[in-house]
Amino acid sequence: MLLQLTRLTLAMAATWAALLLPAYLVGGPVAIAGLSAASLVCLLPGVLVVLFQSVPLPGRSPLASLLMSIGLRMTVVLAAVLIAKRVWPGVPAAQFVGWLIPMYLVALAVETRFALAQTVGRGRMPVDAARLHATPPLL
Repeated sequence: MLLQLTRLTLAMAATWAALLLPAYLVGGPVAIAGLSAASLVCLLPGVLVVLFQSVPLPGRSPLASLLMSIGLRMTVVLAAVLIAKRVWPGVPAAQFVGWLIPMYLVALAVETRFALAQTVGRGRMPVDAARLHATPPLL
């Protein structure tokens, strides 16, 4: 769990650092504030999902966990967008939402990687192998 939290945080920090210069060139300090807020908004549900997935629950499927993590992330992000419109009324939405999209995708990719690694690690069949077994044999 600690390793996953570290990897998630490092991936988000690396993405933030990679987007820092483009954000400054596009919108100056306002864009950097939007990028930083987007990073935190995407990191928070990721941490919650990693903590939730570290608790062993019998009968929990990887698909249910993945759908829960996507739902949690989308709920937090939607709430953050609505709150940002009220808190920063003079700031263009692109200075927050524009940076939210790449941060969201990076966090989602890292979480999906964790979910796939847990599925394989628990001895369950990977997605590609499940598709191979589900297809009828060719005659």
